[in-house]
Amino acid sequence: MAAVYFTQAPLFLELLGTAHAETVKPAVLETKHLTQFRSYIERGLSMFPPEQLNEMLATGKLQLDSKNTLINAEVRLLYTPNR
Repeated sequence: MAAVYFTQAPLFLELLGTAHAETVKPAVLETKHLTQFRSYIERGLSMFPPEQLNEMLATGKLQLDSKNTLINAEVRLLYTPNR
């Protein structure tokens, strides 16, 4: 979301939330989910919808790293985490 204020630079805000119906409620948003989302941003995966990420995982274009976070299969060969 972008907000423009008079005589100021635009302010960009990323919103993350959940919704629920009366019968189904999503999992509680935890710190590990935000950490995982930050990893997806760093890896360029945040712009893909979940369905496409699942398809990419099923076809082998993505893999899971040691923290169970998606990573590009080709980049994984070069990626060595320093954490």
